[in-house]
Amino acid sequence: MYTKNHYPDLLTKEELETILNITPLMTTDRFKALMTEEISWDHNVWTLDHQTIPPKIIRYLIDHYTCYLRDCTRLTKNLNRVAKELEKLYFVQADAHIYINKNPKVPHPFGIHFDKSTNLIVQCVGVTNFKVWTKEVEDKDGENVQLEMEEPPGLDIDLEPGDSIYIPAYFPHLATSRTPRFSVSFPMTQPHEYEFESERSWMKI
Repeated sequence: MYTKNHYPDLLTKEELETILNITPLMTTDRFKALMTEEISWDHNVWTLDHQTIPPKIIRYLIDHYTCYLRDCTRLTKNLNRVAKELEKLYFVQADAHIYINKNPKVPHPFGIHFDKSTNLIVQCVGVTNFKVWTKEVEDKDGENVQLEMEEPPGLDIDLEPGDSIYIPAYFPHLATSRTPRFSVSFPMTQPHEYEFESERSWMKI
């Protein structure tokens, strides 16, 4: 399901820059670059968490690879709000993954693939083409990346800032960057899979 201008200004370029510059947030668990290259670095003597990635390494990775951040729903009030809406609507737990691709010539490392979670994807900056095949895969436990499809996609659409697309679990899809871009994907658990409700209150001081 595609919705035009569904979430305008969900995450601005300035907000993303602020997030990327908070070094304690940039841990190897949260920040991922889709690459095979091995990189090492040194830490400032005051660094408490040696899983944090220094800014110059973050800069290098963003310039050369498709990158994403996970566990991001509480990084801004807007991300938290949308996650809360999804959780209430679908009886799920939701996360937020921020995908960044500065170089449209870098192919999507997953190719045509499917996810085991339902996703709401919101374009924030730039343009991304999405192709979605409208039938779930038969082998849900099989290989989920670099798929080859015989049928044409049921949906072929360019997402512009504010646009969203809802992709059910196990539905093959392909994302292709038309321009430098970043987007937010909200993966969701299966409905009623967990009884625990996420904490969505927003603190004020």
